Parts: sequence; C-alpha cells; structure tokens
Amino acid sequence: MHPSLPDVSPPRISRPLKAFALLVVASLGTAVFAEKRTDTGDAPSGEANFITLTDTGGDRATAYAMSNKIVRQDGKYYVTWIDSQRTNHWAAVDEKTGRIVDEGTVGEERQDNHSGAALVKAPDGTLHLMLGGHFSKLSHYQLPPGETIWALVEDGAEIARTGPGKAPTYPSLTCDDHGTLHLAYRSEPGGHDAALCYCRRPQDGEWSTPITLIKNVVKEHSWMHNAIQVDSEGRLHVLATITLPYARLGEDARYYGAAHIYSDDGGDTWKQLDNDKPLSTPIAADALYRIEGNGMTASRTSPTHRGKGGPWHPYVYRMMLSNISLDEHNNPRIIMGNLMDGTAKLWRHTSDAGWESQELKHHLDSLVEKSDLPPYRIQHLPCVARLPNGHLQVVLMVSPIASTGWGADYTRLARLEFDADLQFQSIEWVAQSNSRDADWIPSLEFYDHRDPYRTPAMLFTRGRNAGGYSNNVNDVETEVLLQLPAVKD
Repeated sequence: MHPSLPDVSPPRISRPLKAFALLVVASLGTAVFAEKRTDTGDAPSGEANFITLTDTGGDRATAYAMSNKIVRQDGKYYVTWIDSQRTNHWAAVDEKTGRIVDEGTVGEERQDNHSGAALVKAPDGTLHLMLGGHFSKLSHYQLPPGETIWALVEDGAEIARTGPGKAPTYPSLTCDDHGTLHLAYRSEPGGHDAALCYCRRPQDGEWSTPITLIKNVVKEHSWMHNAIQVDSEGRLHVLATITLPYARLGEDARYYGAAHIYSDDGGDTWKQLDNDKPLSTPIAADALYRIEGNGMTASRTSPTHRGKGGPWHPYVYRMMLSNISLDEHNNPRIIMGNLMDGTAKLWRHTSDAGWESQELKHHLDSLVEKSDLPPYRIQHLPCVARLPNGHLQVVLMVSPIASTGWGADYTRLARLEFDADLQFQSIEWVAQSNSRDADWIPSLEFYDHRDPYRTPAMLFTRGRNAGGYSNNVNDVETEVLLQLPAVKD
C-alpha cells in the first residue's frame, strides 16, 4: 500500500486567476510540503509558483520530451498542450503575476493523443509552433511579435503527409541565429521500419523535402526517440534511440541504446563526435557509434520486443532519453534511462574525455529514504535544462518499484541540480499529492542562448494514462500544471 503523502494539489484556475505557491521544506530528514497562497496573485520571491492551466488536458497533454513547450516573450510565458479532444492549446502567462493574459487553440482536431506541439522562438521574436501528428502530418503555425492569432504557414500545412519522410510523429524543433528552423521527427509508414527524418526552413524560404538521417534496423513498430538542438555556434545536435537485435537471447530479443550525430553546415552533412568522417545518409542505426559504447551490456536488453499493447509493452523500453542540453562550451548533456532496471545515467561529451556518465539512482534513493517512502524506480522520458551559470537541472519521472508501467499509479517528479562540472548539488520533489494519479510527462523550458533565463519554467500532466495503442483516441481528462520560477528570476 502506498503511504499517505501531504496533498499539495494546486487548485483549478478561475478568473481572475489566484496564484499559488508550494514551499518545500526539509525537517528532521522528512519532506514536509507547505502550501502558501498569495491573494495579490504575485509569486513570492524564492518560491515555486504552481498554476493549473486547465483540467481538460489529454492523457498525454504535455508529451513528449523532445518537444519544447515553453518560451518567453515580452514578459510572458507562451506555453502549449493538447486537450482530451486532441486539439492543441496555447496560453500566454504573465511572468510576474502568473495570470493568463491570452489563450486559445491552434489548428484542427489532430489524429490522436500523440499529436502535441513543439514550440520555438526565432531571433526576430516570431514564435513557431509545429503541431504533431501520429503517422499523419505535421503542421506549422507562427505568431509574429505583437500578434494574437496563430497563422498557418502555407508551405508547412501538411509536412510529410506524403512523399519522403511520410507518416511523421514526435516533432522536435529548433531555430538557429539566422532564423532557419530545423525539424527532426520519426517517420514510420505502416507502423514499422522507423526512421529519424530531418528538414529545414530558412527564414525567408520554404520547408525542404525531408531526408532520412537514421534508419532503424529492426522492422517492428518502434519508439524512435529524436531530439534536435542548435548550439550558440550553429552546430546542430541530434539524439536518437538505437534499437538493435540481440541474438544471444533469441530472435525476438532487443538491445536499447542511443547515438548522437551533428552538423556544422546547417544540416547539409552529418558526423559523429570524435570522428571527422562524414556520414552517408541514410545511416543504418547499427553503423553508428553509441553513446554508451558499442558493447551490448545485458542490463540494456530485453528477451522480447513482443507483448500485449499497453503501458507494460516492451515497446516502452525505448522511451528512455531526454532532450539535449548544451553547456557553456556547447558540450551536449543528456539523460539515458534503463527501463528494465529502473535506473538512469547523466551523460556528457567533452573533446578531452569523450562520453562520460554518472548514475542517478542513488540520489533518488536518498530522497525517498528521507521522505519515509517505499523504494522507487526511475521511469520514462526525463528532461534537462541548462542554467546560465552552467548548472544543469534534471527532472525525472519516478514511481514506487511496484508501479512499473508507462504513466504508472503514483508516478511523481524529482528535480536534481548539478553544477557546471556535473557535481551533484541537490534533489527535491517537484510536488506530491495523495492521489493515485500520475504527475508525469514533464517539459522543462529549453535554454535559449539568445534569451537566457535564470531558472526554467516547467509543464507537467497530472492524471491517468488511457493505455495507449487502441486507446490513443480517448476522453480522459487531466490537469496541466505550469510551475513558474520565483519573481526574482
């Protein structure tokens, strides 16, 4: 039985919005959660402000980790989520008061709950929103500075609906200093033979024809995580899940790893770190050097990729990677989980040492012990964000060991901070509640070197997983919560 936890559920918003804060205090080694309300609507300095944006979010309202969902513009946070009727929403939230000052929907009803959006800001202040589509199409909308209506971009209305790179899912979007948009996504026609695809759009041009960057070498339906991020020197970084056969355990066995590729010429050619040889696209997944090394450790393998559709299907073992964070020297930092054993590692690449990692599970164990809770495991889709001082913030989805599925009961969020050298600094619960409902699918505000912040805001979903597969079209409703940094930010 899960022990009772102090309830710190933010109230549903009303008009005018009342802002609420949660103050997490450590006392005698046990986590104590105190709620503080401010009638003026101001977020107290030094405290985390939680706002419930809606109670009609979809069961994957803030999914997925590769898609940024928060940007700042003119003293407001612009945020996005998908609702229970599969329509994408946006809201503008005042940075200081936490009040919603504008909101609405973007585009038509989408394919299913896998159709959330990716959001990015261009150097000229234009906001770009890429609506997802599960094996269908991606759609590009933009909001120029001073405007309040999102406009459909004509050449981006039906990206990859047909032709090369068709059947797109999971958009990841970034924008370089020249205003060129760079898009990565999974292509999987017919639900098999997945590939990571890429296309771009110059500031005054049109979307290019998608190309395949990485081609899966397993045939079955595959979560192929993709993430793309541009650094301050214009280098494009791409992260991908690599699923490989593992013959030692039989023809159905699979190994789950990850690879990183980069481009220094705006997406024309691609290479791997520590190797100057250009790659020939499409790149077979088994031809890439993997972040964790090319030895196949047994702990990263599953004896089968088959199973009954739902949150416990071995398919979800692939949902193990974060987005990409870049340090002040543009070194990539990512989280790679292991969903077979409930652990995760923080990885960083430097030119001197290559890829190096550190385990994260013992930090969670320490927090759980202090909170007088049963043992926990690290779950799916972590997220990371850089702080301007070089520190790294990490948010992990975690759950009791007995709750192993994707979106399991009592899933909670834990926040860690590391310094610029990736020395551990702290860990805390983001929030807790007495509900069985999951606090899950976190989305940290991506760092923008053109417009740096001190502390990232974060979105997450509070509610139940409808189950996936045949349940991707459903009426399950969830709360969408936005956690704002302190006013002093």
